[in-house]
Amino acid sequence: MNSNYKTGHDFESAIAKILNEHGILSYGVKVRQGDGGVDIIANYEKKIIIIQCKSIESSILLKYVKDFEATLSKFPDDSLGIIVYDSDRMKSPNLLTKQAATWMKTMEKNLVISNEKCLVSDIKKYFNQTNTINDPSNLIKFKKLNASSLDMFGMKAENVNIESILIKKKPRFHPY
Repeated sequence: MNSNYKTGHDFESAIAKILNEHGILSYGVKVRQGDGGVDIIANYEKKIIIIQCKSIESSILLKYVKDFEATLSKFPDDSLGIIVYDSDRMKSPNLLTKQAATWMKTMEKNLVISNEKCLVSDIKKYFNQTNTINDPSNLIKFKKLNASSLDMFGMKAENVNIESILIKKKPRFHPY
């Protein structure tokens, strides 16, 4: 009998346990067709984390990355997607195939590749990085803004006088 399901299921359980032990609330998703590859849904600092677990020996294929990106599009934009690979089983020196690595560089969604040993720190780094408003490279600054009418980022106003406004840009994070 094929042991991949047992190995994969055990790996998913181990990942959920690691997350919960570190204060990242997580729930396993029942295996079913049409789940988009989602194995675990987690929450950290009121942000959604969608996790796909891969207990495989070879590089992560473009198909997995593209399919998971499509799944991530169903969640809020500030959600984080993570493909977690089993570092004990991965034999390939390249985590991603060349095509998958190229695709990830052009993605709009927040997708990280991690393993069970780095997962918690990668999650915390990602959210700490995206929450750092004092980083000047993540800010758009406006000073002395005067306008009779203003329509910016969905805010509408008339006779506006703004001394200073800071708008945070969304940084990209790829720890692979």
